[in-house]
Amino acid sequence: MNSPDNSGASAPSPKAAFARALSQKDALWRVFFAFNGAIALMIALGDGGFFHTFAFEEGRHDAEFYTAWICGLALGVFAAVFDRMVGADDHLRQRPIAAEQLFWHRQRAMGSILLVWFLAAPLAGWVWLAITQRTAVFEPMGVISAWASFVPAISAAAIGYFGASLPVRWWLRPFVVAAAFLAAFTVIHHVTKADDYHVRWLYVSLHLLAAALFVGLARLACAADNDPDRALPAGVRFVAVPLVVVASILVMSGVMTEGAREFAVELWREYPQLARYQGRVRLADLHNAWRNGRARLCDGDHRRTDLMESDQWTHLRFGVPQYRIVSLLGFREPRWHRGVDSEWVDGQGVYLTRLGEAFASSIHGRRKVPTGIGPEHAPFSSGSRINSLGAGKERILVVDHESNRIYCYDQKQGFFVPLPLPDGDRLVRMRWRALPKGALQLLRDPLVQEGSSYGFVDGEKSSYFLDDGKWVAIPFVEKPEPWRERSPVVVGDGWLKVTVSVPASAGQSEFSHHYSPRTFLEYVYAGLAAGFALGLPPLFITQFSWQLAIFALAMGILLGGAAARRVRRIGGAPADRQLWLWLTIVLGPLGALLSLVFVRPRTYRERPRLAAAPTPRVFTPIMKELAS
Repeated sequence: MNSPDNSGASAPSPKAAFARALSQKDALWRVFFAFNGAIALMIALGDGGFFHTFAFEEGRHDAEFYTAWICGLALGVFAAVFDRMVGADDHLRQRPIAAEQLFWHRQRAMGSILLVWFLAAPLAGWVWLAITQRTAVFEPMGVISAWASFVPAISAAAIGYFGASLPVRWWLRPFVVAAAFLAAFTVIHHVTKADDYHVRWLYVSLHLLAAALFVGLARLACAADNDPDRALPAGVRFVAVPLVVVASILVMSGVMTEGAREFAVELWREYPQLARYQGRVRLADLHNAWRNGRARLCDGDHRRTDLMESDQWTHLRFGVPQYRIVSLLGFREPRWHRGVDSEWVDGQGVYLTRLGEAFASSIHGRRKVPTGIGPEHAPFSSGSRINSLGAGKERILVVDHESNRIYCYDQKQGFFVPLPLPDGDRLVRMRWRALPKGALQLLRDPLVQEGSSYGFVDGEKSSYFLDDGKWVAIPFVEKPEPWRERSPVVVGDGWLKVTVSVPASAGQSEFSHHYSPRTFLEYVYAGLAAGFALGLPPLFITQFSWQLAIFALAMGILLGGAAARRVRRIGGAPADRQLWLWLTIVLGPLGALLSLVFVRPRTYRERPRLAAAPTPRVFTPIMKELAS
């Protein structure tokens, strides 16, 4: 039997066949990242409970945020180095595919993985919630809020791919990734933060904009080679390199600032503190007194001397005015709003949103059931607080923000009922403290012990605690706080040196001490703090000390001349020499370090010409023959 003739069937084009081969080559790592990343994000979603995540528009997504950018950064770096890591990079260059086509193939692979993360993680969490807790609560705004916390995975993946694929030396790529990531996330964090909360739409928009920017820069650099004799593409030179330089300055300045601050703090921990002992103000080492109750006196040179007797001294605290410099580095998880507060008593949970809306649920067969004040379920005012109080059997209470009234949740009726204080007393505050002496006989619960922490309500007339749903007044008044010592007066910049004075009082003379490094360890901490500060640009150092700023400016001028000479020696153009001269003067040691990293020797540079050998004074026939 003759086989059918397939000669007329169209064969796949070489481009399509090669694209399919690329997909098969990357199938292993794509499946690995898609599967494990979705699992990691699903676990992060359930960190605070799937019901709490899906039923409400959460206020904080710390687990989702950190998991998302860690997975995204790893994905971008791995996608950029995979071919180089398995030795397929040279093989791909010899195949009929352009560098830009290979770049977009990797971007599509990363995009498909990110799409799996965004869809699979919430779906798997909802399935887990429906199976284990028998509930189908799935509010769209809760999912949208979680997706907003996933968005940093997109920008982190783009940053990782950009930094790991740059045509620079291998050891410089991790530095570029770290600098670009920290700078981008820090700027987005501070720009979108308003009143301790983030503007969600602006936060998401800036992360997507950062992802598009770094993907575009990576596309410009995809065809460039790591050759110092060949100029980078114009887009990389005029956009990517300035961004990397600015990011490097931000990151290194942040590191130097944090280092200076930390060593300054360690210096002040090493300094002796003030204590009133035997009727006098003395210098004393009180750092470990809270642990073992032992403290030593110090002399004027900060050397430890005699041991003070326990409970015979009073600590005189004073605040040191810290330097006003703001850290340039640091970001935290996004916060969209106050979110949801909840309290649980006897398997019954009550949730209170930032807008005053209340909902009830149960552990088994959870449902988001509306509740509120009275049978009509009236909402509370915005900013109301929820808490649980009670001896033994606790009750769920809500303090309404506007009316300042207390409402108690009635589990049988399913709504809140007023719980006024006795004798028309008005609420002042609600707080937690130890159970006072003599109050134990007022409680009917034998499990409550004297001295245990307990929730109280303070009114204008008396204080009250809740016992079996009823207010019980405390028939005594707390002891007044002891008379505070006169606060010491601090004069100085408050960084490394400061003068502290204690005003004279009845029978006691004035005390004054100038804090400055005196012991070996204090000099070490002060030197390290000043050394980190000198690594900053001179303009930033003025927030620490003007003397350090002048010294840093002089050092920047010397380093700038050295950097310009090095650029000329390795074949740099006159414009490059002028650029790094002024950058080093303005940035200080950071500019000199950047010139060492980014300016590479040119192999085409002009070599110094050797001078011709002088004509010998003794001209023999042999030398005459050689000269001719």
